[in-house]
Amino acid sequence: MHSILLVEDNPSDARLVELIVREKMPDLRMHWVRDSQAAADALRSHSFHVVVTDLGLPDRSGTVHLGGLKEAAAETPIYVLSGEVPRQLPYRAYSKSMESLDTLALDLHQLLRFDQPA
Repeated sequence: MHSILLVEDNPSDARLVELIVREKMPDLRMHWVRDSQAAADALRSHSFHVVVTDLGLPDRSGTVHLGGLKEAAAETPIYVLSGEVPRQLPYRAYSKSMESLDTLALDLHQLLRFDQPA
C-alpha cells in the first residue's frame, strides 16, 4: 500500500488535501502531522512514498524545515504544498542539498510513481 506523509498545521487545509486524495485514490494511506518535529519523528519510524509539506509551520519553516525532512528521510521525495513560495527559497533549498524545488500541480499518480518500490 502506498503512503503519503502530509505536514500541514492548518486542519482545514489538511482536510482539503485528504478529501482530494481520498477521491482519487481511496486505498492510499495518509498520515497527517501538524509540525516539523512530528514529521521528522514519523519519517524516522515509518516508510513513506512521498512527503507533501507546507512551508510555514509553528516550530520551523522554510529551508530549516526542508533540511530537517531531508535529514530524516534522504531518499523520500518531498513536495511543497504552499500558497506562496518565497523567490529566494529555490536557491536556498538547492544549497541545502534539495534536488530541486518547483511549483507543480499535484498529480498523485505521478507523485507516487507506482512502478517504484517503497
